[in-house]
Amino acid sequence: MRIALDITPVTAQRTGVGEYVYQLLRHCARQRKEYVWMGWSSGRNRPIRLGLRRSIHLPVPTRLLHGVWRTLGILSPEALLGGADVAHGTNYVLPPLRHTRGILNIYDLAFMIRPEWSSPKIRRHFSRTVMEDAARADAVITCSEYSKKDIARLCRIPEHKIHVIYGAADPLFTPAETDEERMAFARRYGITTPYALYVGTLESRKNIFTLLEAFSRVARHGNASLVLAGRIGWGMEQLAETLNRLGIADRVIITGYLPDRETVRDACRGAACFVMPSWYEGFGLPLLEAMACGCACVAANTSSLPEVGGDAVRYVEPDDPEALGGVMREWLEDRDSRSYWGHRALEASRRFSWEDSAERLLELYERVAACGR
Repeated sequence: MRIALDITPVTAQRTGVGEYVYQLLRHCARQRKEYVWMGWSSGRNRPIRLGLRRSIHLPVPTRLLHGVWRTLGILSPEALLGGADVAHGTNYVLPPLRHTRGILNIYDLAFMIRPEWSSPKIRRHFSRTVMEDAARADAVITCSEYSKKDIARLCRIPEHKIHVIYGAADPLFTPAETDEERMAFARRYGITTPYALYVGTLESRKNIFTLLEAFSRVARHGNASLVLAGRIGWGMEQLAETLNRLGIADRVIITGYLPDRETVRDACRGAACFVMPSWYEGFGLPLLEAMACGCACVAANTSSLPEVGGDAVRYVEPDDPEALGGVMREWLEDRDSRSYWGHRALEASRRFSWEDSAERLLELYERVAACGR
């Protein structure tokens, strides 16, 4: 069977979507070596080498390519790759298809639920197209039951057409076994105090400003730091002003995008706690990665986060900096409490595995392909 996937998100500096696609492709190809695995990509950044049988890269802006697909129907990966049994649009967009079955990934619909959480470019681009692509896809994949219900409601497609395939933590995310491993990140970044950790793009829907308000309460009572590990994204124009207003500019370490997955792991291993106060998440892979490192985790009680964390994560209302600050302060000061919750998080993380998720995706490929024969 010939499977073609959109590998555009699988760059060297990939975010959650890129990691999801990378891990699923890697594990699927390992389980079905006899399949012909192919990929297409576009944009300025080429994807990493993936060992595919065939791949093409179109060095044009991705949104421009999507417009060409919709208006002219040309440059379809189906034709450029010489045909496929299944084409998998892994990032909200399905290319034009004539003879190939199509599968579409939709991770969440935050840009439709609360448009102010996303940039105008994202809103305009995807809000117009995601419903059409979901309707013509043979199957839709998402990463949580919560997102499945949103997609069925907002895209007006039946739930039986939507398949939940969870993410998981890379096996390299494990607890530290030595003090050297536990201190590796702090030493690399010159951190000399216990720290709370956030990993992800710094943007509106991640609720960064509530996190800063919460940490400002923590900072009044002790010597601790907050590490924000990720690119600065949409809605962060007031970030520097907020840090100064709260008096925590010298206590917040903004690392930018961490250079590799090992550094993300090391950050989780060394943290006193991990925080994810997002207003909305389709899955929340950084939360699961922190759990797999045995890190005590606190998250907002919103969207898919309780589905991922279960009863191993503590939850707060996303608009309650007092409650969030209270949990952070407890774990920054109380080694026994954070150890207890870290152990719970580690055990709960084992409910998810890329091997199981790959098996579900392979079953779906085979089912969808069989419908076209």
